[in-house]
Amino acid sequence: MRGHIEKYKDGTIGSLAELRDIIEKEVGIVTSTSTLQRFLRGTWRRGRSRRNGRKEATGSDATQSGRKEGTASAIKKKCVASEVRISGSLEREDAILSQRTLSRCLNETILTVEADGGLRQYAQTNVSVDGRTVNYRCNNCIRALRKGGKGPVAKIKTTDGEIVGDGQPKHADGCAVIEKRVALVRAVDRECRREVRLGRKAPQAAHIDGFEKILTLERGLRGNALTELYPSWMRVRRSLYAHRMFARAGSSDRCRQSMHSGQNSPADSTGMSESPISDDAVISKLGQTSPSNVLVDVE
Repeated sequence: MRGHIEKYKDGTIGSLAELRDIIEKEVGIVTSTSTLQRFLRGTWRRGRSRRNGRKEATGSDATQSGRKEGTASAIKKKCVASEVRISGSLEREDAILSQRTLSRCLNETILTVEADGGLRQYAQTNVSVDGRTVNYRCNNCIRALRKGGKGPVAKIKTTDGEIVGDGQPKHADGCAVIEKRVALVRAVDRECRREVRLGRKAPQAAHIDGFEKILTLERGLRGNALTELYPSWMRVRRSLYAHRMFARAGSSDRCRQSMHSGQNSPADSTGMSESPISDDAVISKLGQTSPSNVLVDVE
């Protein structure tokens, strides 16, 4: 097994998938490309050694490529909300997908590209130091490989919002395209969740607004039913209320931090009793610090 790994490092074996197949065939060890990647980077151990191994691997990768890759928090700060220009005219139903849309974690890190009669969605992996170049990969390819599929992981790079190189890369076996109506409903649902999480809307009001937007989009998509894909209130209400509790908890933490840092109001400094914070005040305070809307409004 060590000999095969040395061949991969020397370039004789061209990819991790090829290395995985050779090890499975000759050694009899069934593993995945992600496990091999962690092994090669020295990050397979737990605890302190794993963190140290990750730091060393990150430093060596940055030296070899000449590119500095930040952590997840740094990537979010450097991420610019640049519009991805797609060739051809955009229809009304395409306007909502003409920019990067929200991920499962409600971050603006998903790039949508038309391909093979459907859509391909790529997740942001890293951003260059100047914020101009963004790299993406297909998470559906990752899922397909974990299930035993073979093939490469499709990757795309954009510079100043434009796709550079091959805009239709090869995907792994079992990675299927996404229907446009499924992507539309998913984008609207995630935007509703984000509105609640930022404290801008109440859960039920956000769900109703999302349903109205779906009805508007359905008129533009002739013969494509979107309302049947939109989740019902009974299905998502617990999740939306959880997002609202997160927004309130975050606002309360900020209020406590401002009090401990000495930024109290004159009434508090004179020894007067504290008044409870109302929900309207919490929402107003959160709305002042929340980022702008991500999705493009339908004209």
